[in-house]
Formats: sequence, C-alpha cells, structure tokens
Amino acid sequence: MSALISSMKRLGKTTPPKDKKGSERPPKNPKAGRLSPQGQEARDSMGKVGYSSGDLDLNDSEGESTSSSFDPTLYSPEVLSNLHELTSTFPDAPIEALVRFAKYKPSDSSSSPVDLYHSYLAWRETFPRYTDHDVVFRPTIPGFPRKWCQRGGLASDGSHVIFVQGAMYDTSVTTVENYVERCCHVIDHLIPEDGSPGQITILIDCRPYEGMLNPPATKMLTFFKLVSQMISSKHPGRISKVVIYPIPRIITGLVNMILRMFTKDTREKLNFISGSSSMGSKCPSKFWNYVDGPSELPESTRGFHVKET
Repeated sequence: MSALISSMKRLGKTTPPKDKKGSERPPKNPKAGRLSPQGQEARDSMGKVGYSSGDLDLNDSEGESTSSSFDPTLYSPEVLSNLHELTSTFPDAPIEALVRFAKYKPSDSSSSPVDLYHSYLAWRETFPRYTDHDVVFRPTIPGFPRKWCQRGGLASDGSHVIFVQGAMYDTSVTTVENYVERCCHVIDHLIPEDGSPGQITILIDCRPYEGMLNPPATKMLTFFKLVSQMISSKHPGRISKVVIYPIPRIITGLVNMILRMFTKDTREKLNFISGSSSMGSKCPSKFWNYVDGPSELPESTRGFHVKET
C-alpha cells in the first residue's frame, strides 16, 4: 500500500495547519468520521480486497494527506486492486496514467492492467518523437500517406481534435493496424507524457478527393472498429468520440447492421453523420455539432470544411 500512497502524493498534497505552538493539527472537518452509505460500502469493499479502512485517508507517517485529490470511495474494489498492482510495479509512472489503466476493461480479459501498461511502454519505444506534430510518422513504411492523420484544435466539448483523411486509406500500402497505430502516435505526441488529463475527438472525413485512392466508407469498417479498440488499449479513457462523415444514406442500414457486431463500448464511441459523399460534396451541417469552426481543423483541410451561415 505504501507504493500507492507514495504515488498519490504526485496528484497534489495538502499540509495540515499548525496550532499556536507550531505543532501540526488536522484541519477541522464537521463531517469527519461520517460516511455516506455509498462511502461505507466502498470502505467495506476495500477491506475485502486487502485494504484497511484507514487506507481511505491515504495518510503517511508524516501526516501528509492526499485525500483532497484522490477519493478511493469513487472507485470499485477491482479498480483499487488494479491500481495497487500498477503503483507497486511502476512506482515512478504518472499516477493519472495508472488510474486510467486501472479503470480500463479490455475485451481480452486475459490481459491484466500491468501487462497492458508494460505493452504501452514497450510500444512507445518503437517510434521517434518530434517537435513538429506533422512529422510524427513511421518513415519505414514506403508509400505511407504523410497527412493521413493530423492534429487539429479543440472540439466543441473541449477535447483535442485528431483529423483523419479517409480518402488516403490504402491497405495495399500497409495493414489497417498500422493506420490505427499512426493515430495512436499522434495522440501520444499530442498529450503530455506526465499523464495529464485530456480526451480526443477523432474526425474521419470519408469524402473522395482528386488524386487520392478514395475507398468507399464500407471498405473502412474494419478501421472504424479498430480505431476505437486499439486506441483504447494504448490510451484508455482518452477517446471522447469518433465522428465519421459523410455516410451515404443508402448504406446507413448496412452500417447499422454491421455495428451490431461491435462491442457496446465501441458502438457508443462511433458517431456517423449521413450525407452526400460524391466528389466535391459539402461538409454535412451536423458536423458542426462537434466542432465550432474550420479554425479548429488542420490548415490543409479548412477549404473543404465551409461552415454555412
């Protein structure tokens, strides 16, 4: 438990006030000693997974407390158990990142949070990091489209925008997994390494453009599925939504039928916008429910996203 307590201090610590003699005394709390029914249930549950009730306050031997920054009663016993294992195995890792991995429930139940974080760290060693976000790519893949995935500004909900040019999707160049991995690279570069909070909205433009391969949206269904699953495994808790546009109305029934084969978590993150997907078609008006204006998109794409007034 000491590893967990030590790690929680990185979320911010509070120092008890001193009395007139200079001795530290705990701050007055009129609700001290009283727990809500939910809090009492959480405390009892923690005892069942090996934590004592005193661990709820996360006090160390010096009297410092992080309870104002981390409230264990907000998490299930399973998450707390996962977090204990993670902080014990990775005592120097950002606690915010470990909390996200502790909460993540992969479809492959055989992978523990410790295994997933090990895999994430190993994956991060496989690609370089640049100061220019536009060149975060893997030059070892010949023909891989450089601007397949670019960073934008902010979505309407405050999450970071990642823009994907669907017309460049070409599985004859490389695998669908590598296309998704490119998105993971951009996310990893966009969000600080210190585990800072932050979510991502992925915008996938499926309209055809001159000089590009222009696969139909139905050819990208595997990508739509993996983009949510793979990113969640490397950046759990980061995806706010995946917006896919425009989808021809004639195939919306087919898309909905295929979506039923996806997991509930994947379905909840995918947002399809219907509309014309012919060459030169306008951006659907519902697109602007997710982004406030063209200025939040990569500069090279703004001319194709005109917000009509």
